[in-house]
Amino acid sequence: MIFLPETIKIPFYICNRINEMNLQKLILKEFDMINLYFLVICFWIRSELIIYRRSIIMKNIGDYKPKQRTKAVFLDRDGVLNEIKSSRVDFVNTPQDLYLLPGTADAIARIREKGYLIFIVTNQAGVSLGYMNHTQLNNIHKHLEKELKKVNANAIINEVVACTHNIKENCNCRKPNAGMLITLAEKFNISLVDSYMIGDRESDIEAGIKAGTKTIHISQQIIETKADKQYSTLLEASSHII
Repeated sequence: MIFLPETIKIPFYICNRINEMNLQKLILKEFDMINLYFLVICFWIRSELIIYRRSIIMKNIGDYKPKQRTKAVFLDRDGVLNEIKSSRVDFVNTPQDLYLLPGTADAIARIREKGYLIFIVTNQAGVSLGYMNHTQLNNIHKHLEKELKKVNANAIINEVVACTHNIKENCNCRKPNAGMLITLAEKFNISLVDSYMIGDRESDIEAGIKAGTKTIHISQQIIETKADKQYSTLLEASSHII
């Protein structure tokens, strides 16, 4: 919003009032040379004020700089950050079920050093299926963030977003839909074309493609994928994010 100084508004008002009064006198034929003199002066002052006002508006427009958009890396959780279906754990339903994959914290810290915000976007239908509630899920994520910073103090997550809907609910947030990414992009003014979606499932990759991000698939084996790149670990992928 552009504001004009009160010093402009006051003379403007006075000149307008004088002009109105003199025009009324002119209509009523009560006009004399003194009134004509004041009318000319007021018209001149008013024109100068208009020019000055326009210069202020144009300066404000010229000085305006739109907020710079940021870039982000969206991370799937299970299979990218922590173990799942391993010898130690099947699914992560409690904080005690969470085991970080090697190099995860260092990878996040490295990506942050390159100027990216870090978000976790995860499907957690276990809530709707009754394996855990929202409080328990939040506790898992708090524990995850704590464990990451324990390994590397710079492994900071900006926000964790989870879709807890059942697959049958047909929501727009559950991957492969892009709802979680788009919501975060709007909230944090993120340029999606300059961002990455990283996941170990093709549904993660499809969500990134729908959102318009670059995509990285994490897999121990080379498999067919729609992703732009494929690496065996998040740590390896972090070296190729520019």
